[in-house]
Amino acid sequence: MYITVLLGDTDLVQVTTKYLNGLIELIHSNLQTNQESSSLDNPKRHFQRTIDYINSREYDGVVTQAK
Repeated sequence: MYITVLLGDTDLVQVTTKYLNGLIELIHSNLQTNQESSSLDNPKRHFQRTIDYINSREYDGVVTQAK
């Protein structure tokens, strides 16, 4: 299954569910590894808003929870 993703203001690309799941898991892992840093507050909030949006779209097979 492919999911269309907006990159920047105008570029649309299609990615597989497997690719998106891997990217989400990598970001979860990196944020947990560096959770002490206060400089990550804004990126964490942005990531959470992105996860909330993905969840609202109910894509089949996309896992948004950290493993």
